[in-house]
Amino acid sequence: MLTDLVSITVSDPVIIFNTFTPNGDGINDSFRIKYIERFPNCQIEVFDRWGQSIFKSVGYAQPWDGTYKGREIPTGPYYYVIELNSLEVTIPPITGVVSIVH
Repeated sequence: MLTDLVSITVSDPVIIFNTFTPNGDGINDSFRIKYIERFPNCQIEVFDRWGQSIFKSVGYAQPWDGTYKGREIPTGPYYYVIELNSLEVTIPPITGVVSIVH
């Protein structure tokens, strides 16, 4: 009889940075989601404090730059829903808050 031991490490599918500073200095100017490229069919939506959708993307080729209709939005918290839409695994929507600091 043969036996073997397998160790599996499970980590978060993406890493979401909760603050960004869209001031044009080239550092931390957009809403970053590490490893999101693994999920080309993802859907990302960002809402203001009143529940109005201010950003929506299928795929994330162009990260959110903290604008709405081409205009800079105020400093503050914004709420996101990320659906990874993976064919390999079932992952519930990821929700949270991202803050913009000017």
